[in-house]
Amino acid sequence: MSISGFPALSSIYHKRRYNPEPSVSESESTTKPTKPSKPEDHPPVNGTIERPEGVGKPNNSSLPDTVFADIQDIAKQDAQKNDYMGDDRYAAYLKKYKTQNHISPDRGQLITMFNPTVMNTPGSSGQPMFIDKIPGFPSYSAKFTPSPIAGGKMSIYDDKGNEILSYNPPPKGGWKEIPTKEERDFDQEANKIYKEAFEAARKEQASGKTKTPVTEFNASV
Repeated sequence: MSISGFPALSSIYHKRRYNPEPSVSESESTTKPTKPSKPEDHPPVNGTIERPEGVGKPNNSSLPDTVFADIQDIAKQDAQKNDYMGDDRYAAYLKKYKTQNHISPDRGQLITMFNPTVMNTPGSSGQPMFIDKIPGFPSYSAKFTPSPIAGGKMSIYDDKGNEILSYNPPPKGGWKEIPTKEERDFDQEANKIYKEAFEAARKEQASGKTKTPVTEFNASV
């Protein structure tokens, strides 16, 4: 079968059943993943602003101080407008940071790579085909199931066998991102920081306390 957009990859497709479930040893090792460390050399997201020492509550999270402070600033600005996570700044900031620091896989690159496959492969009623090694992602794998007309369904798995992306044809389909355990843990911790900072800022406003205006956060995302 000729795979659209990947003529050179046809030879690495194999008709074998892929089992995305991790083995017992892998399951035990991933049930309670170690929280990410807080290295001082984590590269900040572009646009991180400098702040005087002591601004905001102490950072007791596993996130770097710059990221902790950035999240607080975004929350405080949103609180001034009484707009809880109301725009894309916060989500875009987290997404960029997670991709830059390898918490999230580069799904954008994977989508660009496989768009021709899921959209343009000639129709077939054949069995699912498997890619053992994805170019640029040698420890990742994918399963492609052709549709009778054109294109087909696809699932992409990371190095632990976790599905991170899926595609279903139109009209109700499209690419769907499936977060990993590491991403969910990061988001949970970041959202807690945001929530606490937002609520604290709203209480300050309600009490009428005069505070120095929050420096406008303008990360390049």
